[in-house]
Amino acid sequence: MRRNLKIYQNNNRILLKLVALTVILAFIMPVMLKAQEGKTNFSGNWVLNVSKSSPGTAPVGGTGGLTGRNAGTNGDLVVTQEANLLKVSTTTISQDGNPTVRELKYTLDFKPSVNFAVGRDGQPGIPSTSYARWSDDGKTLRIVTKTIGNGETKTTEEWTLINKNTLSRTSVLRTATGTETRTSFVYDRKSS
Repeated sequence: MRRNLKIYQNNNRILLKLVALTVILAFIMPVMLKAQEGKTNFSGNWVLNVSKSSPGTAPVGGTGGLTGRNAGTNGDLVVTQEANLLKVSTTTISQDGNPTVRELKYTLDFKPSVNFAVGRDGQPGIPSTSYARWSDDGKTLRIVTKTIGNGETKTTEEWTLINKNTLSRTSVLRTATGTETRTSFVYDRKSS
């Protein structure tokens, strides 16, 4: 009889935990879904529109503003956006003609995301820490990235859709010496 009572009590505890979890999820899920409602979705395959883009000018010793985190912005993009995560895959052609693929991930809740520059021989290079936040209207995503290598750099990048088939990425890169580089890249959605 005692054994049956213990089994009954254990089953009741499990049932109460399941009910509590269900109630919690019933309140949290709509809030999470509402938070993403109305946000721009950047998912897609994007081709750089060179004629509409402006890579900026390089600081002394730089590469046209395409240093650090921006090194992949002069190529095509594959973007996947989930509820709270933006994944960006860039493909660029190096000076020796070889393609380089770089994958970046950003959480969309202003929590830190760590990505690595592509180092020599494809090895991970210098880490950078990014924070992504939506504008109040949910149409612009701002990503602020700090990289510490030979001095700290800070890049502020904004993503917006000009229309459903045109993506704009603008950025301002500030070096430790105060040099500022502005870039603007426009991408066209690749037809399936």
